[in-house]
Amino acid sequence: EYKFYLALENSLCRDYTTEKLFNFFFHDLPMIPIVYGAPNLHEYIPKGTFINVMDYNSPNELAKDLMRIGSNETIYTQFLKEKDKYTAERFKWEEVLCPMCVKLHEADSSKVISDINTWIWNGTCIKP
Repeated sequence: EYKFYLALENSLCRDYTTEKLFNFFFHDLPMIPIVYGAPNLHEYIPKGTFINVMDYNSPNELAKDLMRIGSNETIYTQFLKEKDKYTAERFKWEEVLCPMCVKLHEADSSKVISDINTWIWNGTCIKP
């Protein structure tokens, strides 16, 4: 029913991407995700499988391109075909949390962060 799906982040940090984007690959949803997220998204999400808001100079430019893509069956279908080349595996919490707990309990792994804002906005994130 819909051609596009917005997957927008409230924090733009390196390597931080909404699970909504990965759901497109896991559930094989027949829409093109429009993503506003990690500045390095292109490093781990295949080109041609999503539309990156950061690739446009203005919302107007993005809207014009969405109209072009959505009204051209060949271009739109090409995005879906490219996306269909990839899949995602179901995430297993225990594979991440168990090793993390082990690391947190190791004596030499502790680190004190005195100012969370400085740590978060250390150049890897874009302030909202």
